[in-house]
Amino acid sequence: MRPKAAITLEPNGYISRTLNSSGWSTAKTFTEPGIWSNPTASAPRAADMVRNLLDRGVTDGVFRDGIDPVQLNITIAAIGYYYLTNRYTGAILFERDFIDKDALDQRLRFNIDTVMRLVERRPVPAGNPDDPA
Repeated sequence: MRPKAAITLEPNGYISRTLNSSGWSTAKTFTEPGIWSNPTASAPRAADMVRNLLDRGVTDGVFRDGIDPVQLNITIAAIGYYYLTNRYTGAILFERDFIDKDALDQRLRFNIDTVMRLVERRPVPAGNPDDPA
C-alpha cells in the first residue's frame, strides 16, 4: 500500500490543480482502455483525501462546512463525463467541436469555476435572512 500523499497546496489551489491534471480534458486519455476498469480500488482513499481537503478548507475559512466529499467527487466526475460522452451529439446540436483544444480549455476553466463556487465560503450580504448574525 502506498503511503498517503501529503497535501501541501492551499485547498483552493489543490482543487484547481486536481481538475487540471485529472486527464478528463484529454480525449485520448478518456478513451484509452482501462481508465475506468477498477474505479472502486481507490474509492475509500479518494473520499478520505477529499474529506481531509474539505476539512482543511473549512478550518482555513475558505470552504463552506457540510460538503459531502462523495457528492463532491460525483459532481466533479459528472461535469467532465457528460461533456466528453456527449461530444458527438453536442457537436451536432451546438455546432461546436467539443474536443478542440480551445473548447477543452474553455470547458476546464468553466468546470474549475463551477466547483470552486460550490465549495468556497462566500460572505452573506447583510440583511439576508440566511445571515447568522
